[in-house]
Amino acid sequence: RWSSDDYYDPDPKAEDKSYCKRGGFIPDIDFDPAEFGLPPNLLEATDVSQPQMSKAAYDETTRSNDIVLVDFGAEWCPPCKKMEPVIAAFMNEQGNNVKLVKMDGGNEIELMKTLKVAALPTFILYRKGQETVRKQGIMTKEELTAWVK
Repeated sequence: RWSSDDYYDPDPKAEDKSYCKRGGFIPDIDFDPAEFGLPPNLLEATDVSQPQMSKAAYDETTRSNDIVLVDFGAEWCPPCKKMEPVIAAFMNEQGNNVKLVKMDGGNEIELMKTLKVAALPTFILYRKGQETVRKQGIMTKEELTAWVK
């Protein structure tokens, strides 16, 4: 916390501590970056301590089932939140036919760069480890179902 005493001395003969003798300090406020669509990893004071997935581990994951749907999203992303019930309904319909892999777009920065994932949400469908289709943004359950047919 900043203290004005560290920067201002009312004694005019004292050595300068700042460039001005008047000013103010902004009071502490609660700030939720998600309200402004900012991913927490863009804030300098945020510690991203969760390890990121390597490209090799990602490739292994996409080969782990005949059909794999990768969902790049984030908790702070409103369109991603809107997609949650759509994905849940799609996965209930598909059963074991499709494996869902959820990737945290707020954490997997390097992987997103490597895969050229530029926006959230982004959905990528893999068949036997090969990318077959991808889409950024909101999707319907019917669109997802059409991908796996």
